[in-house]
Amino acid sequence: LNEYLDYFPATWLWTLPYDNAKNYLGTLVAAECRRRHRTFTGSVFNDFYTSKLLKKGTWDMYHQVSEAVQAGLGQVERKYITTGLSFNFRQMWEFAIRQDVPLVNVITWNDYPEGHHLAPEINHNEGFSILLNYYKSQWQKRSSPYAGRDVAIVFFKKYAHTTQPAPFNIPVVAFQKEVLPPISEDSIEVVTLLPVAGQVQVNGHTKHVPAGLAVRRFGRQSGPVSVAVLHQNKASVRFTTPEGLTTEPYRADRITYTFSSEFFSFYEELFQGFKPSYSREYTTKLK
Repeated sequence: LNEYLDYFPATWLWTLPYDNAKNYLGTLVAAECRRRHRTFTGSVFNDFYTSKLLKKGTWDMYHQVSEAVQAGLGQVERKYITTGLSFNFRQMWEFAIRQDVPLVNVITWNDYPEGHHLAPEINHNEGFSILLNYYKSQWQKRSSPYAGRDVAIVFFKKYAHTTQPAPFNIPVVAFQKEVLPPISEDSIEVVTLLPVAGQVQVNGHTKHVPAGLAVRRFGRQSGPVSVAVLHQNKASVRFTTPEGLTTEPYRADRITYTFSSEFFSFYEELFQGFKPSYSREYTTKLK
């Protein structure tokens, strides 16, 4: 690090997952930058699951289907980082705000092959972008773009980390030290942004939430996820995810799925005449 700072006036981190300030390497780097009067800039990334089909133990891609088929499942893999649903993204933003960084690097806008994209896509949808807009306002010391209204965002993996997909079980390999335990992704997570305290309800289970940003986790349940925000037993927000959870996945897929109460307003602002497309791989009819 010191050799780097001898030459460069600023630095930042790539996709290094966050667990806590004591163990996060960014804490050391930021402190050294302050001591040496160098600029430390923040980094945030929301997910990491490659769609690249890689040669086992390398970052070399198979560029032809026939090559991968000939190699067989024992010689292919996809890379992965456990990010704890929205945990990593939120903690990295909060770290950047505490450090009062002059710049936040978003990793990345449209890198679909590595799964940390923010650009529109039917799995990530708008959930991480809503959080980015909120934290951006906190970082800039401005009013939240969602001030005065209730917002709820749900995050989940389509299947639990111990479940083995069949028949298309492409090996998934964590390429960095596991900072967060895989079980941290085996729940349904809801982030709420509320002007006043209320309740959040997921698939009929209710928990209290304070005003501001709050995070609540619920047990997994197969099928779509129904979310509501309640005040005195009246719903201010209610939606059901187009995609569902499953115990019988047919293919490896560790991308984080999100959906929110802002779905339609978010995309209508981006695309005039917006017509939604949905992931519905594991949607079952609600009884």
